[in-house]
Amino acid sequence: MGVLISQEKYPEIEQEIGRLLEAMEHLHGRDAAETLNWRQRLAYALYCQQKYAEAATQQEKALVVAQKATGDESKLQIVYACRALARYKLCGRDFAGALAAAQTGLALAPNDLPLLAKKAAAWLFLGKVPEARSLYAEHRGQIVDEPEKRSWEQLVATDFDILEKAGVTHTEMASIRELLKAKTK
Repeated sequence: MGVLISQEKYPEIEQEIGRLLEAMEHLHGRDAAETLNWRQRLAYALYCQQKYAEAATQQEKALVVAQKATGDESKLQIVYACRALARYKLCGRDFAGALAAAQTGLALAPNDLPLLAKKAAAWLFLGKVPEARSLYAEHRGQIVDEPEKRSWEQLVATDFDILEKAGVTHTEMASIRELLKAKTK
C-alpha cells in the first residue's frame, strides 16, 4: 500500500482499501472502530481522484464510526472527520452539507479554525456573503496550529486554492483574499 501511496496511484489504492474494508466489515461489523482509519483513507483516495460525492459518502460512514467511539480521542476523531467531510462536500458543491458537517464539528470544538473556515466557505457559496466576510475578518491574525505557526490567512488561502482547483469559485473570493491581507487593528 505504501508504494501505491508514494506513487499516487489512487485508483489502485481505492480498490485495495475497498477489498480490505469488505473483509473488516465481515469480521467486525460495518460500523466497527477498526474500520475508521481505512474509511478515511478510502475517502481521501476518492477525493484525490475528484470523486467528491463518493468521498463524502465514505467520510460520512467514517463519521458514524467516530461518533460511536468513546474515550478521550473520540471527540478529536469526530472533529477531524467533520473537517474532511466539509472539504469533500465543498468540492462537490454540496454547500448545505458542508455547512452541516462544519456545524457538527463545531458543536464539539467551537473554536476550531479549520472548521470555522469551512463554515465561512459554505456560507459564501450559500449566498450569505456578509456572514462569511464577517467570519473571515473575525479570525485575521490567529494561529491555526501552534507547532507549524500556520495562520488563519494561510488556511483560508489554501482552502480557496483547493476549491478553485476543484472548479468551485465565487466572485467574492478575490475580495476576501484582499480582506485577509489587510492589517488587523
